[in-house]
Amino acid sequence: MRVIRNSVFETNSSSMHSIVVLKHDNSDIVNPLENIKLDKDNNIVYSERDLSFNRWPFKILTDFEGKLKFAIASLVGCCYIKGVDYDSDKLELEKSLRLKKIESIVHKFIPDFNSFCFETEYVVYYFRKDTHERFGGKTITEEENGEKKFYGYDKKTDTYIPLEAKAKQRARYGYVETYPDLLERFLKEKNIELEDFLFNNRYVVIIDGDEYNTFDSFNDMKIIDEEEIEEFF
Repeated sequence: MRVIRNSVFETNSSSMHSIVVLKHDNSDIVNPLENIKLDKDNNIVYSERDLSFNRWPFKILTDFEGKLKFAIASLVGCCYIKGVDYDSDKLELEKSLRLKKIESIVHKFIPDFNSFCFETEYVVYYFRKDTHERFGGKTITEEENGEKKFYGYDKKTDTYIPLEAKAKQRARYGYVETYPDLLERFLKEKNIELEDFLFNNRYVVIIDGDEYNTFDSFNDMKIIDEEEIEEFF
């Protein structure tokens, strides 16, 4: 979300996610950690649905837990490195480092906290048998003598070459539709630490879509006090 005029949404996309900065900090009103639940192993368990931020349903994330989920989906689930494949080991390493940073913030305030647990999926990767390099082209599977064989189409030779398949378990960290780098840009441009964003309720995340305009409807009904808003990002 780019802001042209203060307190006005400007968008050319179907999603209208935004970070709102309020004029006043009311962090002392409630305990920001009261909704955080640990399982029997002191883990925080999130499903992929918990970490999915589409243009619907409309959400206003004001508390620590809501913004924590958004941070995981945005900074980890939507992590991107230019020129690096989305399923590469290098990208997975960067995601794990970002997750550890978030875990360290939670552990700082909840000493018993162990780690996050996420839904997982098995992803199959293919490698050339001759060079052991990753293969990302068209593949086919055939069964020979009760055993599965994998082949990939090689454009250079116009033939199918033998491949080996390896399955890898990968965590599902969620996603943010349309503006996956919203939080990363906000923290960088405003020079705000992630910990401050999570705990300070001056920072509010709006999840909306321009086909619904729920936030504008709330605003028209005077449910939201515009005088309390410092800026939209």
